[in-house]
Amino acid sequence: MDLNLLAIIIMGAWVLAIVAAGLVMSLRPGGVAVRLSPANATTSGSAGRRDEILLGGDAEVFGNVRGRVRAVQLRPDSRQLQDVELASGLEGRAVPASAIVSADGKVLRLAERWPDSPLDEPRDDVPTLRQDATVVSAEGKRLGKLRLVCFDASSGTVTTLVVEGRGTRGRRLLPIERVNAAGPYRIATDLKASEWAMLQPFAT
Repeated sequence: MDLNLLAIIIMGAWVLAIVAAGLVMSLRPGGVAVRLSPANATTSGSAGRRDEILLGGDAEVFGNVRGRVRAVQLRPDSRQLQDVELASGLEGRAVPASAIVSADGKVLRLAERWPDSPLDEPRDDVPTLRQDATVVSAEGKRLGKLRLVCFDASSGTVTTLVVEGRGTRGRRLLPIERVNAAGPYRIATDLKASEWAMLQPFAT
């Protein structure tokens, strides 16, 4: 077989594989953005200790790493944490929010025991905040990537998201009240692109 023809066949197969992977990602369960209910007084008035979950960070039980935090899921009506999705190798599992002991922005510490709830079928009816999800403005412009999820430790209510700006290392705090809908790969906000610079910088 001619080498040029072989190279064309290989490149064509590679392109088809990339297109197929893109279709799978767009049609996979949990790929639909879920709208959040308007923030109520309880959500916006949280004033307890702020804990921070680093997406992609380690999750530990008594110092032993149990996996990496891949995503968190919220209750759409109250914006409280519902589950934390851990990745361990090629497997994923859901840990209930009640198992969280603390989160310092580096390590998520969990209780020794919690009810098992393996992720056999990812749910597509709850807002999912996934590592590196793209955050977009009201005009549809890309603002940056999701890095951390901040929540009130006493109520479990998510209060702010930490977003790393596009083309810059600066991170800013996005109030959860500005989020309209959240899916695994895209977070829609009512924030105008021009308002990005006015958000409070995130200080570690």
